[in-house]
Amino acid sequence: MNLVETFSEELNAAISQGPVLVAVSGGLDSAVLLDVAVQVASEESRPLAVAHVNYGLRPEADDDEQFVRARAAEYGVPAHVLNDPFDAGPNLHDRARRHRYAFFERVAKDTGAVAVLTGHHADDHAETLLLQLFRGAGLAGLASLKPTRPLGETLLVRPLLRVSRQEIETYAKARGLTWRTDTSNLDPRFARGRLRTELLPQIEALYPGSTAAIARAARHLQALDETIIRTKLTKDLDAATLPEEDQPTNPPTHPPIHALRIHTLHIHTLQTHPPAWQRQLIHEALKRFLPDVPRDAAFVERVHGLIDAQVGRSVEAGAGRVWREPGRLRFEREPQTGFAPVELTFGQSAATPLGTVSISEPMEQDDAKQEPGAREGVFVSANALPAPLLLRPWRAGDRIRLPNLGRKRISDLLSEAKIPRADRPAVCVLEAGGEIVWVPGVRVADVGGSGWVVRLRWAPSRG
Repeated sequence: MNLVETFSEELNAAISQGPVLVAVSGGLDSAVLLDVAVQVASEESRPLAVAHVNYGLRPEADDDEQFVRARAAEYGVPAHVLNDPFDAGPNLHDRARRHRYAFFERVAKDTGAVAVLTGHHADDHAETLLLQLFRGAGLAGLASLKPTRPLGETLLVRPLLRVSRQEIETYAKARGLTWRTDTSNLDPRFARGRLRTELLPQIEALYPGSTAAIARAARHLQALDETIIRTKLTKDLDAATLPEEDQPTNPPTHPPIHALRIHTLHIHTLQTHPPAWQRQLIHEALKRFLPDVPRDAAFVERVHGLIDAQVGRSVEAGAGRVWREPGRLRFEREPQTGFAPVELTFGQSAATPLGTVSISEPMEQDDAKQEPGAREGVFVSANALPAPLLLRPWRAGDRIRLPNLGRKRISDLLSEAKIPRADRPAVCVLEAGGEIVWVPGVRVADVGGSGWVVRLRWAPSRG
């Protein structure tokens, strides 16, 4: 296999032109990637730059950085280096990967690169499939490590994914290349290190050519996933996703407590599919609606269990939560719930996690009717709002006095108003003289009074 031709074919299949950023650790794979990229970029008059991350986790990290800088200088290409000491705590590899790609994305944006190139090869592809298989991944997991994927506003491209590690090493020796060795890649304390140093050599000894065969199987799964499964998943998920106008809303007698974008799946539509496909749809919904939430099989199973759960039940992972509502599953990012109480006076406003509260200056009742947007918000007597006016989060036990109903618990009021449970911790109340007079977006108290009025207005957040 001709590495330069393979690289050029894969790169041009992904992007026809434009600058590229080459991720270089200094190891064998990235050293070859850079050498080939420089040749192709020269032939195609394509601008090229190097990106390297120094985590400071190994004694050799600074030497690796200097090596990469030197190689970039030899090739005459700019090097962008993040020298950022990293905490060697739990989930090190996953955190380092996220950190690394976030840096690549920033550099690509700053330099105008249309693609970030990495040195993943066929052996990596085989290892990834096996690791996903051992974790019980579904088809999407088994078909991971794709030749290309989005990376922010740019594209991540793996132009050596069909090339074996042996072919890469043969190329490096023929070209007289040098490289750094990261011993942590072979450390049996890590899953990939054990697989690479212990399991795969044994499999290869029993079944020669098996690593290449596994990588080939991964490509077959990707083709199936992209051409058939992905198309049907998208179609079925779109059919199960409720249109925005059909989303749960609060009673129209008062402004909505929030206008955040809601993503909801219709349970009846989900149940028209076999359970295995329901799980696939839920996995895809998590990917689409809660991209920062882990999508492992255990969490997907917990979300699937909500289909037969009581209304009001939910499952949470990280910054996301899925709620069981009547006939629906609601996917939402966990809202910010805490905010510091703030004192207000007439003519002021304040932001809360769910929206903005505004209190007008006092005005005569006849003038109030002529106010722009007079139908927005509610008008109350100014003398019924004694200082201090305090906007704060509601608390358990809070009550509000309502017309003809006496004192009512805020918790009951939120439930009757169909405020989503996930939003309730972020609901605020307005106190006047120590008495709750308004639950913004829900109800105003029976405050009485006469004379001049002020307008209380609630502007829900949008997102």
